[in-house]
Amino acid sequence: MRFFEIDDIVTLLFGIVDADLSAFRFASAGHLPPLVVTRTGQRFVSDGPSNPPLGTGLSHAYREEIVPLEPDSSLILYTDGLVERRNESLTRGLERLCEAASSIRSLGHPDDAIAALVDSLLDEASPTDDVAILMLRREEASSTLDLRVRAAPGELLTLRRALRRWLSELDGSMTGHDVILAAGEASANAVEHAYGPAGGWVHVTGTRDQQAIQVIVRDEGHWRARPTSRGRGIGLMRTAMDSVEFDRSIAGTSVTMRRSVKR
Repeated sequence: MRFFEIDDIVTLLFGIVDADLSAFRFASAGHLPPLVVTRTGQRFVSDGPSNPPLGTGLSHAYREEIVPLEPDSSLILYTDGLVERRNESLTRGLERLCEAASSIRSLGHPDDAIAALVDSLLDEASPTDDVAILMLRREEASSTLDLRVRAAPGELLTLRRALRRWLSELDGSMTGHDVILAAGEASANAVEHAYGPAGGWVHVTGTRDQQAIQVIVRDEGHWRARPTSRGRGIGLMRTAMDSVEFDRSIAGTSVTMRRSVKR
């Protein structure tokens, strides 16, 4: 816990993106509201009266707000230097930001979108305060998945959530329990056997065509057999999927798994 002197008053926004990228959770202490840009338009995130800044000396319970992240949407966080102008109300500055954000969906890369916002809002004028912008863009649903996570047990939950989100976006009726189970087992094996204390990475790719879903789990380590009483992971993978193939080399291990869409 930190205590501020009476003249130390700051705004703060603390946020966390859910592991499956479905939502952004945040708490704001007097900070300007996040801006969400979707296919249907843009809006500021606001739910009830604003929380006070830190350092005011007021006792306050800061509430959490949740912003759903739709496919092909962007979330913009910013400081007041972007929207505040002398002789202009803050409300008008926020309106200008909302208007400028209406055109960024056509810009592919977030860097280009941020540059466009700065050019539009600052208009070559010197800002009265520091300007910082953070943009999070959730890409549109894709037939491919490309995910890289650290080879640590805690990252397996992130991997399973990402797989579940990808499969549900491919087909809203598809839960893909067997695919998630098999990929999770292959990734857990990589975490346990591929690396030493220094750790490494697990790379998971997924593709889907009209016939099948294919998931490949790769590591860049050297397989280390460990005494264990479990030893059921490969059997679970073979039961859950139509085919499971292993490719072990000095460059690492690759597990390729396929499952029929009609199964």
